[in-house]
Amino acid sequence: MGLEKIKTKSKIKTDKLILKLDKILLEKEEREEDESIDKIKMSLRYTRFYFYIFISLFLITYIFTIYNSIEYESDKLIFLREQFARKYYRQDDLNKKIKETLGKYYVGDFKTDFDNYVLVKTTNDIRQLDNEKWTKYTGFVPKENYEKITEDSKKIAGAAEYKALNDNTYYVKFGQFTTGITSNKFKEHMESMKNYKNIIFDLRENGGGNLRETRLILDNLIDKGKIIYQESRVDKVKKFKSKKNKKLDFDNIIILTNEGTASSSELFALSMKENLSNVTIIGDVTFGKGIGQYYHEFDDGSALIYTTMTWEGPSGKSILNKGITPNITVKNDNKKMEEKQQLDKALEIINKSKGE
Repeated sequence: MGLEKIKTKSKIKTDKLILKLDKILLEKEEREEDESIDKIKMSLRYTRFYFYIFISLFLITYIFTIYNSIEYESDKLIFLREQFARKYYRQDDLNKKIKETLGKYYVGDFKTDFDNYVLVKTTNDIRQLDNEKWTKYTGFVPKENYEKITEDSKKIAGAAEYKALNDNTYYVKFGQFTTGITSNKFKEHMESMKNYKNIIFDLRENGGGNLRETRLILDNLIDKGKIIYQESRVDKVKKFKSKKNKKLDFDNIIILTNEGTASSSELFALSMKENLSNVTIIGDVTFGKGIGQYYHEFDDGSALIYTTMTWEGPSGKSILNKGITPNITVKNDNKKMEEKQQLDKALEIINKSKGE
């Protein structure tokens, strides 16, 4: 009996020892696993740290290279201005020459006047490369002129007309395609337009404006995926397509044009004509401005305008210097009479189509 007790106690002690050893081994494995995870985490931290350092150095080097390139290119003009301001021996004659060139836009500050003088002389030479009709689209634009251009554009766009002519026909007159105004105003009246079977778009005396504004409007009139127009730049040709499902549909679409219909308003007419089968253009041959310009505004409020591309219709057709010939020509030496006759002809075409 005593021997059995001894064996039992011994077994209990052995089991406890085994459990203790298992616990020690388990704790050791957990420590080793934690240490391994910590090492992996540390390794990832170092990898991330060195990656960020590499990217930062790359960006710093890239920016520094670009900055130096810009500085190098501009150093010549800065040197020219500073040297002529301080060392040119005929200062009075130089100032007189600059003043004569700038006229009323001469401000009396040599830095500003000299920079503007260089811009005017350079762009005057470059613009001679253009057709005489387009020379005004390359050049220096003084602050006062640029402000007036901007304000006039907003006023003309804001004065657009939207109204019903009768129970079946709606009338829209776009003054100009101006960023943030023309397309927003169009959207405001879209619900009203949906109540009419026919629409007349009046583009007479519309000198154009922003091409993107024109696209935003055409998105609602032309089927998704159809080409609106094409841009041809120095290094590429880009096709712009309608991005939305057509929201407006009409039995008849009449577009009124004259010689004052230019640029993006011509794009509107040509894109509609080439994409839709129910479009009739009435009036006179358009201006033929199939080119696009870019305005770069400087810190002092002045700007530089220059031509950056030509544009073509969906089919690739160019209207540059040719304009768009209407389906029905209506002309009159009396301007007011001509406008009335063109609108009357539009309503006549719509009425005829109702009788068919």
